[in-house]
Amino acid sequence: MARLKTEVAKESLLRRVRKQRLNYITILPSLITILNGVCGFTAIAFASKGATNGIAQLSHFAMSGYMVLLAMIADMLDGRVARRVKSTSSFGGQLDSLCDIISFGVAPAFLMIKVLEYNLTSFAEINPAAENFLCRFIWLTATAYIS
Repeated sequence: MARLKTEVAKESLLRRVRKQRLNYITILPSLITILNGVCGFTAIAFASKGATNGIAQLSHFAMSGYMVLLAMIADMLDGRVARRVKSTSSFGGQLDSLCDIISFGVAPAFLMIKVLEYNLTSFAEINPAAENFLCRFIWLTATAYIS
């Protein structure tokens, strides 16, 4: 009888440990999705700093591009991990969509605006009449990308 009680207690403890582990595993896809959004936001921050980076030989534009690439990898992993641990949810889908808009919509468009502004400012100094046209062209191309 005592042996039966200890086996039941061990089994109960194992169930609680498994349930806790399962709860931690279901958070993992959401964390990877949030990493996707953070990489997109970081890409926007790097792009806003301009072309030069005094610390390393890479420009802020290149770092911004690498952050978008890292966001792509995180976006690829979050769905696979969610399906693997069988923890897909409506919230996870909505969070993934939001992070995708940041990482693959806003960040590349903003990076394109900043790169074009940086490269076309020297042309605008040569021909001041074209500056207004260039500003409108840059915004139109970024808007077309997001659409």
